[in-house]
Amino acid sequence: MDCAAKFEKNVAALPGVSGAQLNIATRKLTVDGAANLELIRLEGKKENYSIYSETEQQEQKKSKVNWEFIRAIVAAAFLAIGFIMDKSGAAFAIVIPLYLIAMLFGGWGNFKKAFYSLQQFDFNMSVLMSAAIIGAIAISQWEEGAVVALLYAVSELLESWTMDRARRSIRELMDIAPKEARVIRATGEVKIPVEDIQVDDVVVVLPGEKIPMDGTIAKGETAINQSAITGESVSVEKWPGDEVFAGTLNTHGALEIRVTKLVKDTTIAKIIHLVEEAQTKRAPAQAFVERFATIYTPDSISFSGSYSPFPSFTNGLCLAAMDLSWPCLARGFLSLCACRIDTRCNC
Repeated sequence: MDCAAKFEKNVAALPGVSGAQLNIATRKLTVDGAANLELIRLEGKKENYSIYSETEQQEQKKSKVNWEFIRAIVAAAFLAIGFIMDKSGAAFAIVIPLYLIAMLFGGWGNFKKAFYSLQQFDFNMSVLMSAAIIGAIAISQWEEGAVVALLYAVSELLESWTMDRARRSIRELMDIAPKEARVIRATGEVKIPVEDIQVDDVVVVLPGEKIPMDGTIAKGETAINQSAITGESVSVEKWPGDEVFAGTLNTHGALEIRVTKLVKDTTIAKIIHLVEEAQTKRAPAQAFVERFATIYTPDSISFSGSYSPFPSFTNGLCLAAMDLSWPCLARGFLSLCACRIDTRCNC
């Protein structure tokens, strides 16, 4: 999440841009002002973000490859093989390349972020973890360096899975209400997109169909399953004049419903908006971790570097300070918290 905050700040600093907000859960970047897509893509590249327009995003979804999963699996496999061969007494000439491959795959995303961060003299978590891996190589602690790289790859994978789960939850909310509706016109019933429906239009809902818009029943009676909106487990009897909500299920009886709200103002649309808004806000604990990491990370690097003239002391102390650094633990903790929050949202 620290990458998201930095990305927002960098985009907001671009010429012609007055503000930017990144919603990780929905993968949407909102930019205020005159946005240059190429400049935004350049900033996204620094944080391993791929920026696409809405049209390009649809094409990208069809051929998406989960590189975080592949890198984590490859890193784990080479680490396991290297460990087994190391304990079996295999020659270092065989074991060391296995550990190096595990470091490369496990830390690839981290190395890319660190490369761009160092160009801006930004000593963040990526720089810290890269320094830990390089430090392990420098003092021939191959196994420890590979483990650090793997742990970082796993943390990236967990974060990716957590965000995907949140995105699926929001997409499921969006799919609750129908995209089209039957509207009564002078020439009869016409099926049109819900975006074209106006207030006071009358829509027809048949038994077993979902209600497309918020409104009041003009004609007919039925029982409505409102569990998707209100959480009620029992269907509610509805009569002419009663209010109904988009996304709820008409269990029996044909209805004519007079629309009272535009599609952007329906109850389900407001729920989706609140969920998306909640995803953009940082919990107090997360905000504290990010502020603490901005101080702790450069201090850890400086502290470790200050002992470089004392190799024997550095071997134990510096790698311990780096490998068990707070940002790494915080990242895993926040991933678990995000999983818990997402579970609660689904309930």
